[in-house]
Amino acid sequence: YTSEIRLAVNFLTIFIIFVWEFIAFNVLIYYEFEYSWFVTLLTSIVSNAKNYRELRILFSQETSELQFSTFSDS
Repeated sequence: YTSEIRLAVNFLTIFIIFVWEFIAFNVLIYYEFEYSWFVTLLTSIVSNAKNYRELRILFSQETSELQFSTFSDS
């Protein structure tokens, strides 16, 4: 039951990431000079979070010790 919720959250997160990148791409085209720095910043943050290992740890119910050790070796 818990693993199904976790899997759904992972799929939802990936879906949101793809939707965001689609929106960000269009914003970058239409408002290139005003907002390109903002879109580039957010897209780079999202792209860094795209790694499945990071997503899984970010949204899993693992212990904080595991999260700390995982983020500290990057």
